[in-house]
Amino acid sequence: MAKEQETAIDDVYDEDEVVAEEVELPVVFLQNDDDLVDDFGAVPPLPLPLPTTGPSSNTNNNSGNSKNKHRHHHQQSGAGGAGAVSANTGAGASAGVADGTAVFVRALHAACQASFNSSNGTAGAAGGAGSVAGAGTGTGTGSFELHHLYENTFVKLTDKLYAKQAWPAPAVVARLLGIAAASEAGAAMSTAATAAPTPTSEDDASDADRLFIALYRDLYFRHLHARLTPTLADRVAAYDNYCDLFNILLYSDRPLPIDLPNQWIWDIIDEFIFQFQAFSQLKAAKKLTPPDAHAISARPDVWNVLNVLNFLYDFINVSKINQQLWASKNASNQGESYGPYGAKPLYRMLGYFSIVGQCRIHSLMGDYTLALKSLENIELNKKGLFARVTACHITTYYYVGFAYLMMRRYADAIKAFTHILLFISRTKQYHSRSYQYEVIQKKGEQMYALLTICLALCPQRIDENVHSLLREKYGDQLSRMQKGSTGTAGEEDKDVQALYEELFLFGCPKFISPFAATGSIAGNDATTQQLRVFMDEVTQHQNIGLIRSYLKLYTSLKIEKLASFLGKTPDELRRELLVYKHKTRQLRHTHADSGASVLEGEYSSPVDLDFYIRGDMIHVSESKVERRIGEWFVRQIGKFEDTIGNLNRFG
Repeated sequence: MAKEQETAIDDVYDEDEVVAEEVELPVVFLQNDDDLVDDFGAVPPLPLPLPTTGPSSNTNNNSGNSKNKHRHHHQQSGAGGAGAVSANTGAGASAGVADGTAVFVRALHAACQASFNSSNGTAGAAGGAGSVAGAGTGTGTGSFELHHLYENTFVKLTDKLYAKQAWPAPAVVARLLGIAAASEAGAAMSTAATAAPTPTSEDDASDADRLFIALYRDLYFRHLHARLTPTLADRVAAYDNYCDLFNILLYSDRPLPIDLPNQWIWDIIDEFIFQFQAFSQLKAAKKLTPPDAHAISARPDVWNVLNVLNFLYDFINVSKINQQLWASKNASNQGESYGPYGAKPLYRMLGYFSIVGQCRIHSLMGDYTLALKSLENIELNKKGLFARVTACHITTYYYVGFAYLMMRRYADAIKAFTHILLFISRTKQYHSRSYQYEVIQKKGEQMYALLTICLALCPQRIDENVHSLLREKYGDQLSRMQKGSTGTAGEEDKDVQALYEELFLFGCPKFISPFAATGSIAGNDATTQQLRVFMDEVTQHQNIGLIRSYLKLYTSLKIEKLASFLGKTPDELRRELLVYKHKTRQLRHTHADSGASVLEGEYSSPVDLDFYIRGDMIHVSESKVERRIGEWFVRQIGKFEDTIGNLNRFG
């Protein structure tokens, strides 16, 4: 049996590829090489040998009274239930499972069980009294194997075998492993309203099986959304599976003793929000057939915004992550008990990523103040838990920067975008080996477009590396946008307005209007409404660039003279100068070192030119920003050393 498994797995990857692939681990923890030791306690070992025993046959489900708040009974409708097998499954699911896939599924199932065994009763002690900065650290052997199987093997199998077809159906996998069929549609969980008895090994095995099937179904539906075209039944079944998975995690009689990789935990929350966003846009589209529209109307609970937000709030509340972050920020005693759930790394990371998810959802719905309010306990200027997963790091700064942009806090938006774009450019060599490379590149391109808008509306000096890349991508557009309006309402002005609109539509997220009626055009209206608000702000800035270009030429001049340059009357110019003062006065986050919320700040003028009017004279005060000569020399020295090193290596 062992030889057959080794032969099957060799068809997918060989041992040399496995060892080489482990170098990808810094993709997840990019801040410091010591993070690998901090998270795992040691350098990751070579992949464990595949299990030689048969699949688990434990079918103990212990069905009982459920206290699942968000549990939705699967109704019979045209959309199908959670147990419906999609048409995307294909004939291969019933015929059998490929050898490499079967080995992977058994290894993943064994790793989940091993993680249960290694973390049961020990995970709480590992994180209960420590700092919240050490959250999400899996120390069991099963955690190593889960990390390898999820990050490497699953991606390789998908590219080789399932690039154009679905993975085996969850029901087929359940039969392959000998797991009770009830678990494929969401198992009834053993719960207790009062103190539960000490769990047995059979209970642990049952919990591990139920959780494994829910996690596999998550991978299954995620692959459908990423590589194939999901049907409406697929979308409904995916939502039902998230309800099952989150109910297992939240409302079991005790915290589940398992340590999932941080990347997997983030992908669960990220995909949950993505599928909610995609379903909201589908619901608002006019392309729905009458049966599909009726099926959606029959299940108003499916991807309902309140249900989605409630799950995120529940993860935050049960993990007490806000209390832990507040204690960490205020140097308070973190040895206090945060409950049985808050002491587990799995639940801490679920709660933390749910905070970022809340920020994302509120931004998608246009509530930017509440989006930043969600992050009030997260200190972006320090190395936080978001930095442990590259995708979370980039997502956090993207939505923070976009919220600042829409709130007319351009200086803060520039700071956020510049920081994360510099991070991406410095760690490019790691991203190129990541399976999320294309997503990271796309998000980076969007942020360059948004940064161009911010610099056009609020010119200021930024990091030279980011600025040079920006000039390569949008140098011409930035130059035309900074010149602003000519005041003639001609074709040139229309071109400038079109540039703003084009960059905004490329860089903005896909907005949603989740309360829209089925079949309405509210999904498109959400983007149109946000664009209209943004373009109104741009219109008010149309003369600021032109006025600024004239003021930079003088230290003082009369109002009548400047009015003649602009083709306006003195009274009209006074109004324009008042608009200039108002639009260049922004709320800025100036307490980066004091632990202040990202929503707080002080009003100031971030531009490099100011003026005041006395009588009929305009007095100009331009602040010269000193060039950072030292940084320039450091960069040139670094380039010179790289060149010498390359010459020595090739010589």
